[in-house]
Amino acid sequence: MDGYVVPHSESFVSPTFTADRDWLHFEARYNYENQETGSLWIGYNFSGGHKLVFEVTPMMGGVFGNMTGGAPRYEVSLSHKRIVLPSSGEYVFDTKNHDGNFFYAWLQFIYSTMDWLHVGLGRSAQ
Repeated sequence: MDGYVVPHSESFVSPTFTADRDWLHFEARYNYENQETGSLWIGYNFSGGHKLVFEVTPMMGGVFGNMTGGAPRYEVSLSHKRIVLPSSGEYVFDTKNHDGNFFYAWLQFIYSTMDWLHVGLGRSAQ
């Protein structure tokens, strides 16, 4: 769950719930694509490698609330020992307002100094 404190505006939380069973991935989010908007996702988990591990989850989703539409989405990661290079991206087709369509990609570098402590850098692109 992420929380946002917005100066001179309303602060909000953005919960995400995920469930995986073998290859099947389910996800539900709120306040992520837009405020007061939910999204539901289904995807397929792929992975390969032992020392160098590659994971991919392509998904299709529906968006509803202040924004309504459909969206393809992906999550990928490449990891080796304590280093992880994850990326995620999404294109939202807003059926209420085509000017509301958008794409984003989020790239990160994560280093795990301990099993419970992760530090990293991230960059978004739209």
